Amino acid sequence: MKDAGTCLKTLRVEVAPDAVAAVREAVEQDVTRAAQVPGFRTGRAPLALVRQRYGTKVREETIRRAIGEYLPKALEQSKLDLLGDPEVTEVSLDDGRPLTFTAQCEIVPEIPLKPIRGLKLTRQAVAVTDTQVESVLAALQERYATLEPVAGQAEKVKKVPALDDAFSALVGVETLEQLRARVREDLTRELTAQQRHAVEDQAVQKLLDQTSFEVPPSIVQSQAERLLRESQWRLLSQGTTPDEVESRKALLAESSKQGALRQVKTFFLLRQVAKAQGLAATESEIEQRIGALAAQSQRTPEQVRAELQRERLLSELVWDVTRGKVLDWLLAQAQIEEKTA
Repeated sequence: MKDAGTCLKTLRVEVAPDAVAAVREAVEQDVTRAAQVPGFRTGRAPLALVRQRYGTKVREETIRRAIGEYLPKALEQSKLDLLGDPEVTEVSLDDGRPLTFTAQCEIVPEIPLKPIRGLKLTRQAVAVTDTQVESVLAALQERYATLEPVAGQAEKVKKVPALDDAFSALVGVETLEQLRARVREDLTRELTAQQRHAVEDQAVQKLLDQTSFEVPPSIVQSQAERLLRESQWRLLSQGTTPDEVESRKALLAESSKQGALRQVKTFFLLRQVAKAQGLAATESEIEQRIGALAAQSQRTPEQVRAELQRERLLSELVWDVTRGKVLDWLLAQAQIEEKTA
């Protein structure tokens, strides 16, 4: 086994001649049973004629079956933590000789975790101001504004409802005091979630800054291409012309590459923390998440699970649950300083 680049290993595999012969014999038996040779009934042709007529097919199938049988064994012995299926090249098979081939394997990066307990983080205290509450109420009033005719004129004027108990009742709350309280609660919940995400980002960045490792270039490239497509589509949907989007492509591509690198490194880093701390999504947690999705979409949990499996998204859901547990653990171990504005 040799290093072949970043997160790449090359495995040279050799299958002994007697093992190859056993595989070839089984292939020849299968081919003979279905062989159609002039002058003989199907499956009754002599082996020598079968070899003469189907020699290439027998050789190709022997190689395919032998690799299929012995590559997994070689990979198991190598103890490599694989990403995807290996690429098989340099296949060689001559009569009486071993079958040899090379498997290029993309592997999970080795990440030397440094101490991750006690990360020093800061968190902005959540404090909803009266100004923020009134701003939300004003926007809500605008949503319920109406256009009303003016006597003797063709034009209509916008009439914004007064901020009172009657307006509160219009939006489903009994009194203005209760409406203000609800808006404050909603803002507090929203700001708390924002602060949580900000602290999580701090924790991840601290880990990235103190941990040096490389990730598979192919995965970064694939993710960068996806981010670039999303950026281009977002600009187009906002009204940017195709020519303008094209003119920004170089900058978008560089930004996408940097974003992809951070995302991929974050994934593997948190994956390593999960492994080190024994954190993983349990079946009950997965069922709970699926149940929540089912309630939101007014479907049964069975329907949601079936769709996730069909779209190959179940593993992403499982990772999302695991990722949440890792971040919970990191923040529980961190030293978080509360700051006020």
